[in-house]
Amino acid sequence: MNLMASAKRLGKTVRAVAAIAVLTIVSAAILAVVVNSNRQRDAREMLDALRKLRAGVTTGRESVLAVKRFLREPYIVKNTFTERGSSSQTLPIPLSECERSDCELAVAPNEAWLEPVVSRLLDHPTLRRWIPVSFISADLSVRHGVLQEISVTMQSVQAAEVHRMRTEVISGNRPSPWNITFYRAHNTGGFRGAGTTPTVVATSTPAATKEQQSSAFTFDVSCLKLGRHCSRCDFSPRICADYEYGNWNYFDMPPNVLEQFTGIVNGVPFGTSEERLVQLLGREDEWIFAPSGGHLSWGERKLDGLPFRFPQGAVFGDGQSSLSYLLKMHRDNDVAPYESVVTFGFDSDDHLVAVESNVAGIRSRIRR
Repeated sequence: MNLMASAKRLGKTVRAVAAIAVLTIVSAAILAVVVNSNRQRDAREMLDALRKLRAGVTTGRESVLAVKRFLREPYIVKNTFTERGSSSQTLPIPLSECERSDCELAVAPNEAWLEPVVSRLLDHPTLRRWIPVSFISADLSVRHGVLQEISVTMQSVQAAEVHRMRTEVISGNRPSPWNITFYRAHNTGGFRGAGTTPTVVATSTPAATKEQQSSAFTFDVSCLKLGRHCSRCDFSPRICADYEYGNWNYFDMPPNVLEQFTGIVNGVPFGTSEERLVQLLGREDEWIFAPSGGHLSWGERKLDGLPFRFPQGAVFGDGQSSLSYLLKMHRDNDVAPYESVVTFGFDSDDHLVAVESNVAGIRSRIRR
């Protein structure tokens, strides 16, 4: 009898434990669905609010009102320069500063209730392997009371990497109205165990097409699902597809600049030195390009004050006996036949002896 009673009690206990376990699993699943749904809804609404803003047009006050629901504390970044280097400090400021002066606005869905749980996941690479966490946020830069830049970032913190997609909508013009860059950086976000950050950055200017400008706010918010592994291209497949197959250029010399450049090149006589040629054509003020082992290497170049100022993004090759101007770059770090290059050849006495060009209007010639 005692054995039968014990068996019945054990059976009831097992059934009770099983019922509790099932109830817990079902409740956790329902909670996860609700949490994911709310996060995705808030992200869509935040992106919709950002789409209404216009860099270079929307005022600081209008920006604040448009994203008020998702607005974090406004701030400014104060840079300090000394002989030993520079440092930056983030300082909170009154919201009213954004109406007439400079400020940075941090924007993100309100997920304060989720932070205690997420912080534990972020600090344990093993947990992140099974339950990666993704976030979306934005930053608005206001200068003199007018919105100048919108930056949206989506990232997935995983066991060993932090995948990131960042889009930028800027008010100024650049040589390429629409620019996409892939790179892999060392993680500096403080996520323990996450060593690298595969990143995509897409930059849109007012001269970009409507489809390109729309892409800056097109993110797959389903990546905000807890436990979903998303790569940098999962965040916005459209941008990654455009990087591979889109018809656009990283750099394309503006027509008015190209016209002046063409006139100078066709008129420069043989025997001209490289120094004189550079004085006539000028150098781009920020980047210098040089072939290195079959690849492109980049380095900073300061303003040199020459008479012909190339826009940011122009690229140059400078060899021992030649000087090349790359007038159009179709893809980052990729030299292809359809790019526009003018190369000047010099003899051992530094005299111009040849011009090779695949640019329409600029003739190739060689000294006989």
